[in-house]
Amino acid sequence: NGSGVQWKFTTQTNTNRQSGYTLKLPIAKIAVTANNLVTVKAWFLKGHATNIAASLVCRGGQIAGVASDVSATKASDTSEEQLTITFTPTADGVVEIEARAWYVAGHSTVIVDAMTITQV
Repeated sequence: NGSGVQWKFTTQTNTNRQSGYTLKLPIAKIAVTANNLVTVKAWFLKGHATNIAASLVCRGGQIAGVASDVSATKASDTSEEQLTITFTPTADGVVEIEARAWYVAGHSTVIVDAMTITQV
């Protein structure tokens, strides 16, 4: 996306970083208000289509109204893709948004680029 600000993940150091032990990077903390839809979008790019997986996540249990994880997973390709998650908290507060990456079949990288956050 060319924003000039990016995060880069790699599994080069450990094949144990599979889906049960993902690399997690907090990429935003958002102040949210009760009963308003929150939309988070971020661009993801994988270095290999199937060796690595990635997702955009709001962990469940951080705030009332979001009991379980809300996530979007990057497709199995090497095209840049904008992932989107939405949730509606039932209380005012702060939630943390994470980018996650994990080893699937071989080492590779994931790049997370420009993000937008809206609340209506």
